Amino acid sequence: MKTLLVIIDGAADVADASTEGLTPLQAADMPVADTIACRSATGRLTTSPDGNAPGSETAIMSILGYGNDRPISGRGWLEALGIGMDVSPDNTVWRCNVVHAMPYGKIIDPMPEDVTASEAGRMIESAVNYSPIVDARHIGGLSGMVVTAGTSPEIDGIGSPYDAYISGTALRPVSGLPDWMWLWSAGHPLSLPPLPYRAALIAATPLVKGIGKALGMDCLDVPGATGDCSTSLEAKAAVAVGALDSDGYDFVMVHIEGADTASHTGSFRLKRSFLEAIDSRLLAPLWQRVSDGGDTVFALLPDHATSWRHRRHTSDPVPVSLYVPWEKGDNVDRFDETAVTCGSLGVIPAGGLAGIIAGLRKHKKSVQS
Repeated sequence: MKTLLVIIDGAADVADASTEGLTPLQAADMPVADTIACRSATGRLTTSPDGNAPGSETAIMSILGYGNDRPISGRGWLEALGIGMDVSPDNTVWRCNVVHAMPYGKIIDPMPEDVTASEAGRMIESAVNYSPIVDARHIGGLSGMVVTAGTSPEIDGIGSPYDAYISGTALRPVSGLPDWMWLWSAGHPLSLPPLPYRAALIAATPLVKGIGKALGMDCLDVPGATGDCSTSLEAKAAVAVGALDSDGYDFVMVHIEGADTASHTGSFRLKRSFLEAIDSRLLAPLWQRVSDGGDTVFALLPDHATSWRHRRHTSDPVPVSLYVPWEKGDNVDRFDETAVTCGSLGVIPAGGLAGIIAGLRKHKKSVQS
């Protein structure tokens, strides 16, 4: 038995009156995802375990069966792994973004459009001039990584005061207020047991690549993978099909970031159109490969919900389709937040999907033996 796990980052959402009560997932034309849901066991999955904020670092770890008994320590160290930085357990690793903020006050815009990537890069990479920062790396756009010596208080969230961490750090203007570097989601590197599968990962973002490296997955190269809405979905599908056809992997995970990016920019239309592109350009060839026969189990789900209206992650359970070739599907009409509520899986607790997949593998082995 092989397993294909497709995670559409931030695809789930919250209904809004301005869009006739529809989420982008409900408004999108996604015939392939709907077909998969019809032929699958469906339900909702909790991906934000107690004590964890809703984010990809905790959600993806939870989907894979990790961090459900204790919080994962921030995402900074995972992104550092993803871009090849050397970090040690006695470092604090931060994510950072250039933001608009009130002077010594609150973040008012997490994605300012009037700051160029080159300006952000110069600011982030100059952070090593400030104590106690020992390394800093620009990873593209307005984002970067900062490594500090020892431990520091974590500051997180739009609207959060961050003046407590300004003194003596890299929170400095880019070209005068209101442009600042915001440090968030601090964490220390953890030693985690590897996945119990020969696993391949197809992803573009440093965070997800870092998760893959932390769990012993092979991170496969994908030409044209960008981690945003311009990514080559066809290339990701082709690499995933190749990994499934290979004898080297039992488990293939595909992560697509762009829907979450669209949510954080506050664009309903962009999120809906990108979801439709995922359906026709990525899910279609993957479903053709899986449905042609064989014993590949196919799980399709978001990692978490992201509200396009509020540009934030939410902890709502996410829709999940679990296609098992030798079992009958639930015959639901659509793959969305509401349609799957009548599915046979109900609301799966955090970490439960990994347990279901492990049980299917065990059952398949016992039948074959």
